[in-house]
Amino acid sequence: MAETWLEYRGGARARALIRERGLDASSLAGIAGPASGPRWLVLYALDRLLIERGLPTAPRSGRPRLLVGASAGAWRMLALASSRPRETLEALMQGYARMVFPDKVSPQQVSAAYRELLGRLFADDAATMLARPEVELAIHAVRGRGAWPWRGKPGQGVALGGAAIARIVGAGGVPWLERGLFRSGPADRSFDGRQHPLTAENLVAAARASGTVPFYMEPVEDIAGAPGLWFDGGLLDYHLRHAHLDGATAPDGVLLFPHFRREVLPVWFDRYWPNRQAGEDQLADVLQLYPSRAFVEGLPGGHIPDRDDFFRYADRPEERIRRWMEAVKLGERMAEQFADDLDSGRLAERIQPL
Repeated sequence: MAETWLEYRGGARARALIRERGLDASSLAGIAGPASGPRWLVLYALDRLLIERGLPTAPRSGRPRLLVGASAGAWRMLALASSRPRETLEALMQGYARMVFPDKVSPQQVSAAYRELLGRLFADDAATMLARPEVELAIHAVRGRGAWPWRGKPGQGVALGGAAIARIVGAGGVPWLERGLFRSGPADRSFDGRQHPLTAENLVAAARASGTVPFYMEPVEDIAGAPGLWFDGGLLDYHLRHAHLDGATAPDGVLLFPHFRREVLPVWFDRYWPNRQAGEDQLADVLQLYPSRAFVEGLPGGHIPDRDDFFRYADRPEERIRRWMEAVKLGERMAEQFADDLDSGRLAERIQPL
């Protein structure tokens, strides 16, 4: 029996729709990208397959397709919506994987590196991306309420430590952090947070904010149309915590969710509480794709690339890059299996309940 590299889980409505109609441009209502750090590199080949099949931007009965994400997941979605998606995705992967920082790098240096990368990829293309009638774009970010705690590492440590305690005590919100959603289409009426129009003027800044990791990067300040200090959207929208298809996009399709792990955690702080996963109400329309155990075991070192690799290989960046590029290459196994399951009609029978 051939090795399984890719696993599938689906919400109730997603499973029913795929059994009835399959997964194609007509049934694909959206694609979501989780906050991931370097873990997204194993999903690169899946993203490229979606581009090659034209799925992210294919017309869909007059309705736009929602491309939504947080942190690196948002950057992937912007690449899928760009005017040259394959080239942009490749440039994002290469620029991300091959980035090298000096010893004792400062938050200013890290922020400058990602500012350059995202500006180079998306600044000149922003107006064209937002004018495409086939897609709507949405980017998660988090605003820190007040100014003092967020301008230096000591204050951020106090604020985020308090946020972790607040989340551990209960599964509610964190009063000094505000969820934000920058969206190009109509406002999502069910989103529990502050919404801002996504425009050509603020797209790159919103993308930067969505991936701005506290401690390691400077906050993004006063995004056009959204004043304040902004950080990584994954802090409060880590994997999936919101049923995006229940909002402005009609719930008559599948939200495709390529993910780097099986667990779907709503908030970054929930990493310490793995049983606190997203509920059926958020996942009913979701088709989750994630690496199998066999796939992960076959990666260099038996693990998916992560941010700690910058520290593990601080004095050997070439070894980190080699391992990351090998993980990108091995990700083609998942893409090949997904293509085969789509073309053979076996996808529906392989989906497990979410």
